[in-house]
Amino acid sequence: MHEIVTEQNIKSICTRLSKRDEHIGRILKTYGVPPLWDRDPTFATLVHIILEQQVSLASVLSAFNRLRGKIVEISPENILN
Repeated sequence: MHEIVTEQNIKSICTRLSKRDEHIGRILKTYGVPPLWDRDPTFATLVHIILEQQVSLASVLSAFNRLRGKIVEISPENILN
């Protein structure tokens, strides 16, 4: 079963992970608990996250804004069209 990360449990989840992985432990010790960003659970958010994994954040914003300029609503149907 997967645990949903919330503001209330993120610290304990990070602590448990750090005990299982020394690299995560060092990161947690150096930088602390990461922020928990809240994003709308939409297809557009999924596209944005995928872009973020591929290029720099500045490039993502530029590409995403260009996409939004061409497609009023980012949806699977509109992307296919």
